[in-house]
Amino acid sequence: MSRWHQLSNLPVRVLGLAGILTVAVDGFVLFVWVFWGQWMQEADSLRILLPPLTVSIAIVCACGGLLAMVRIRRHPLINREYGKWLTITPWHSGKRLPFGPATPVWRDLILLMALGLFAALKVVVVCRLTSASTTAITPAISNPEFGSANPFSASQEGLACAIAAAFPAVVFLATWMVATGLVVVREHPNFGAGLLTSAGLIVHMIQSRNLLIAALAGSGTLAVAFVTIWKLSNRMVDRIPKQSLDLGTAPGFQARVAPVFHVLSPDRYQSVYACWLVSRRRTWIHSFLILMIWLTVFPWNSSIYGLLIIAIMVTMLSMLHGVALADRCQTNFSLPARWSLRRWIVPAYDRIWLGPCMMILSSASLLSLVALRLINPAWGCPVAILLPMSIAVHWPRDYQTWSLTSPVSYLISHRRS
Repeated sequence: MSRWHQLSNLPVRVLGLAGILTVAVDGFVLFVWVFWGQWMQEADSLRILLPPLTVSIAIVCACGGLLAMVRIRRHPLINREYGKWLTITPWHSGKRLPFGPATPVWRDLILLMALGLFAALKVVVVCRLTSASTTAITPAISNPEFGSANPFSASQEGLACAIAAAFPAVVFLATWMVATGLVVVREHPNFGAGLLTSAGLIVHMIQSRNLLIAALAGSGTLAVAFVTIWKLSNRMVDRIPKQSLDLGTAPGFQARVAPVFHVLSPDRYQSVYACWLVSRRRTWIHSFLILMIWLTVFPWNSSIYGLLIIAIMVTMLSMLHGVALADRCQTNFSLPARWSLRRWIVPAYDRIWLGPCMMILSSASLLSLVALRLINPAWGCPVAILLPMSIAVHWPRDYQTWSLTSPVSYLISHRRS
């Protein structure tokens, strides 16, 4: 094993600590078996040894997760200080990373195979102890007509050993994929949308009893996800030398939909929610499909309590939507002024509330049809949730013009000198 690979491998002290804990637990089990094994077998108490052996197996499998954590800690995309340091060094994309690999490499198989071998051996012991405990209390074992009392057949024991042997590698790859995938999804949101869509479709396959197809689709999705995360993360690491050290101020506050308020307002945080809505309009189709897939997973029904909960949730969402849009924009006429002038509606200002009203009306209409059994609740209830959300995203098309029709409530701190 090269020194470069050892830099991002498990430290010797961690392996030593895991080995000491494993030997201590196994030594305790062996001590109990040597001195009280025959008595425990006669009294059907061998299952007492299963929890310590399970802890020992968990320690071995946890080493795979610790290896992934060490690899994640040396990843320049996750360790920002490491990434900034690389920008001021002579390192470039054609060279290896100075502190070991940031992705899984073939040499990791040596440690993972050793961990898997230990886990498989311990699973064999667990299966034999369970079989011995069952055999000791089953008188039918001596009668061939009743068959064997061994709860684990040879094929089942082999399958359990295979799963245990692969489990450390699975923990290692899963931990690395989740941590690195969260970073990759930030820059490539379409990849994250594809994963969520695939996961939702696989859940639908499982619910429809297509287990074989679901297993094949899940395996293929995981393989494609691993290769994609691998390639995208390496591509992002290769771009690190081109990044500037001076990150400056994020341009988010300069891209508000009310630039006049941004310049004149002392607070300079105007229209955050409206800007977020505008940024979500392009990707709303993907979000709508993903939410529709996942919401149809749940077993919806037309009970009055379920429909009432959906109605309350949509009403609260619509109220929060209107209040967030009207944040820091005061109406030209207060309620007493409208009472005095007999002008209950000011179209130039009150049109912002048409969106929340349409959200409530659309959801109430669909829920009414579901309650009357005119629409299948399996897709009527999800649409009653998603349609108001779609209206909330697309309704304030002219928020910039609307925000200029009312005065701004400046939030000036009295503690300023």
